[in-house]
Amino acid sequence: MFSKGKQLLSQYYCEQSHFTHRENVFSSNKKQNKNNGMYMMDSVPNVTFNDIAGHEEVKKDLQFIIDFLKNPQRYKKMGARMPKGIILYGPPGTGKTLHAKAIAGTSGVPFLTVSGSDFMERYVGVGAKRVRELFKEAREAAPCIIFIDEMDAVGGKRNENSNTEKDHTINALLTELDGFKSSCDKDIVVIGATNRIDMLDPALTRAGRFDRHIAIPLPDCCDRLEIIKVHSKNKPISSTVDLENLAKITIGFSGADIENLLNESAIIAASSEKNEIDNDDIENAFYKITLKGNKKKVDHRHRFELEIVAWHEAGHALVNKLITKQSIPKVTITPSTSGFGGVTFIIPEKTGLLTKRDLINEVMTSYGGRIGEYLLTKNEDLITTGASRDIKQATSNIIKIIKEFGMTEKFGMLYMEGIRDFNQNEIVKEASYISKSIYSDTLQLLMDNCSVLEKIAKALIEKETIYESELDFIINSHIKKTA
Repeated sequence: MFSKGKQLLSQYYCEQSHFTHRENVFSSNKKQNKNNGMYMMDSVPNVTFNDIAGHEEVKKDLQFIIDFLKNPQRYKKMGARMPKGIILYGPPGTGKTLHAKAIAGTSGVPFLTVSGSDFMERYVGVGAKRVRELFKEAREAAPCIIFIDEMDAVGGKRNENSNTEKDHTINALLTELDGFKSSCDKDIVVIGATNRIDMLDPALTRAGRFDRHIAIPLPDCCDRLEIIKVHSKNKPISSTVDLENLAKITIGFSGADIENLLNESAIIAASSEKNEIDNDDIENAFYKITLKGNKKKVDHRHRFELEIVAWHEAGHALVNKLITKQSIPKVTITPSTSGFGGVTFIIPEKTGLLTKRDLINEVMTSYGGRIGEYLLTKNEDLITTGASRDIKQATSNIIKIIKEFGMTEKFGMLYMEGIRDFNQNEIVKEASYISKSIYSDTLQLLMDNCSVLEKIAKALIEKETIYESELDFIINSHIKKTA
């Protein structure tokens, strides 16, 4: 990406996820604690697992809680105890709160919800008092579920710099969990949610406390398709829109992101006085969301700048096509109001484990933009600042190869971050060596295919945007693929 490196359809979150309807998820008879409105109590949420699209494996993992709350005697006869605390963790916006509500709604039990930050006050003892009041309320409502959002705000790791108030609050929470002895207490399930489970204090996550940890990941392609179907039900979507393809290109999107995309598409269509939402509306919404700005209607760039951006994006696209099997839905040099001069949209082939080759390919793709600029002018003095974020991303991957993943001959399988007195200069030297080697390989690759690079750049200058079918046609007409 010109000014932003390779665009891996980024993740945008808000704490909603893939709720299949947008009505208020609380039933009408809530009550709020008198203590500064700290928490909300819902008699029984009116959302169940049937209202959540996707995440079937997660729902299976959570089913045991529902079964325990509905049939506690079955487990008691076997001498089984319910985990005192359960942690739901995952990226923001993946639906941790909604899954917790669905547990309560499906089980038919009251739901008490509070944010971890609500416990934290400047005055010593206030947080601990609020913890005790919360559990007192829960005992009166048992069987019920206590849900603590932003768990890391109240239960983050303690160190020598921790304040006394935070220590008191965590200790109060631990005391309540350890004090679960009566039959009433055993019918209380405490669920915490966090984006970073590694940030929680070990005293909270050890056995006998919050010892059941369940991941709530971003939806996969199949789940995204189901979420798209849900959020498009009340919208006049054109028959020309391919929902399956939309699911593929929204990799990294949460359910809330998808809802936002379709809502933005509807706004664009309505403002254009259309009768239905078409591909152009969705594309414009996608552009606006991923690039944080609208397409500029007037392009004031002079010819040289236009050529630089075109060769830059062509470099990204060509390198990626030559060395990977990743899909590139489109390449554009249309500028945005957020400052981006162009972008190459790339759908990652993998979202889990990456090989060393995968990481090197990412670096090569990042370097493709700068090298594309160089091959236009053949003059190092005329390269631009457009590759700044490409370089940042490439450097990050190279450092990870060295320090985190143990993938270099020089340092072997060592986790350098765990070595206190390592020589930072040696890391820089190794990173520079790897960078120059990868840059040289990328330069040679594009020099060998310079004619096709020029064809892609010219197509971009002429049309501003080219799609994968045209990109593949240009490349396949003259290509030298790597082994």
